[in-house]
Amino acid sequence: MRTRPVLVYDGDCGFCTASVALAQRWIGPCCDITARQWADLEALGLTSERAAYEALWLTSSPS
Repeated sequence: MRTRPVLVYDGDCGFCTASVALAQRWIGPCCDITARQWADLEALGLTSERAAYEALWLTSSPS
């Protein structure tokens, strides 16, 4: 069961990757951050189609 929020982003996108690096360095977010290319999308309750077109913020475990 997931207890922390998760941000899923596009690891191939330079803007997304730079934004995540900046957030991790300056903000120190209290969440897990993973690129969709390495995420277990099924365990997160996501489809690859959705993850390919959206940055996703997940706050609770899938049912």
